[in-house]
Amino acid sequence: MKQMLVFILMCASVYAQVIPNTEIKKENPFNGIQYDFIKIGKTQKYSRFRTKYYWRYITVYNEIKTEQIIKDVPRFEENCHDQGNRVASWEFTKTFSREISTGASFSLLGFIEFDLGGSLSREFSISITRWIQAVSGIWALHTPVLKSKEMRGMTYIQRYYPNENRFEDIAIPHDDFIVTNIDPIFSAEREIIGSCD
Repeated sequence: MKQMLVFILMCASVYAQVIPNTEIKKENPFNGIQYDFIKIGKTQKYSRFRTKYYWRYITVYNEIKTEQIIKDVPRFEENCHDQGNRVASWEFTKTFSREISTGASFSLLGFIEFDLGGSLSREFSISITRWIQAVSGIWALHTPVLKSKEMRGMTYIQRYYPNENRFEDIAIPHDDFIVTNIDPIFSAEREIIGSCD
């Protein structure tokens, strides 16, 4: 049993090293556009007749911070003489869409669930109860906002031919990589628009 376990571990180690450990640039290899992040997918093997190579998805992308006013939820106007910790409140449940676009199988891209701040479902809901605080002497506007991140980039296939020690980059259809509404955060934005006695 121990010998079998050692054999399995050795095989796994060999398989993990089938593609040489070389630096991959954070760029689109076809047009040179630069990106901030890179994710390397799982290595797969192709072998048929005399053709043998290993391949994997490479995704290069940027993370973009976004924010949007939550529609259908009224803003609150704080008047000059309003004062207190609970002058008004929001209480609602809202459903948002999460756009996911990729020309590859997501499970092979190298991303795991917690990288994206939760489920990859195309819709998610949030329930909010939030009290509004008012300070006497100012005139302000309170706006409910959803803040989040987006991943935007592209995916391609990298092949490695061990018999030739050669790499090849392969374009894929629909190579745009997009995931929106990652790590959503509810925020109550307060804008002071005037003051009074």
